Amino acid sequence: MIKLQITESQIERAKNLYSFNALKNSIKSGEGNLTGAIGEIVAFDYYEQQDKLVIHSGDFNFDLLIDGSKIEVKTMECNSPPKDHYECNVSLFNAEQDCEYYLFVDVDSNHSTAYIKGYVSKERFKKIRQLRLKGEKNGSFEYKCDTFVVLNNQLS
Repeated sequence: MIKLQITESQIERAKNLYSFNALKNSIKSGEGNLTGAIGEIVAFDYYEQQDKLVIHSGDFNFDLLIDGSKIEVKTMECNSPPKDHYECNVSLFNAEQDCEYYLFVDVDSNHSTAYIKGYVSKERFKKIRQLRLKGEKNGSFEYKCDTFVVLNNQLS
């Protein structure tokens, strides 16, 4: 896991990343847009600093091209640093996006810290994922839609 401080510049870039208010099938009716955009910006910057060729795709199926690979960034808001047994989520209606990898990022609720938790190929994701149904609970968290999950410790 990689812990990164989020800069004001990254937040401003994230605010300007998308012109829409809410994606179709948005779980939080658009309230998570900024958090998701911050996750994409942080991932973009991190991999660019690693001398990777990074392109923001603007495509529904994947967010970034990193050295030619199609990467879908999945970002969740968090209240504490991620632990190995925490879940990474891909909603059922997004599970058929045309990407090669899922990259999972957590952003704290203050938008001050991001955690790049890791990645998994879509092929491997399909083999190890577990389905959680809408209304099912994991502690105090309730799934808002049918969701596929993998654990942080299953990521590369």
